[in-house]
Amino acid sequence: MKEITNLLQEKLNELSKIKTKLEKSLKKYAETEGYLVLSDSHGRQQYYHVDQEKKKHYISAKNTKLITALAQKSYDQTLQRELLKQETQIQKIL
Repeated sequence: MKEITNLLQEKLNELSKIKTKLEKSLKKYAETEGYLVLSDSHGRQQYYHVDQEKKKHYISAKNTKLITALAQKSYDQTLQRELLKQETQIQKIL
């Protein structure tokens, strides 16, 4: 039983380290409001920025900074939710 407890504690420590890095990344992209929507049109990807008012704005593929920022922000938020779920489950077991 001690081995399982130790493994779970190690996993919590690992999740904590990831969470710290994730928080830094989220702060970096905090000023980027809205989210990214991808669409296929005639076999090509189109990128749209959806703002706080739920309005879609086309993003040129040349605007890689905005596309990257919105995609990273979305990924980080999803990862943050998953980390929280895992932490909660492990803490319930311990």
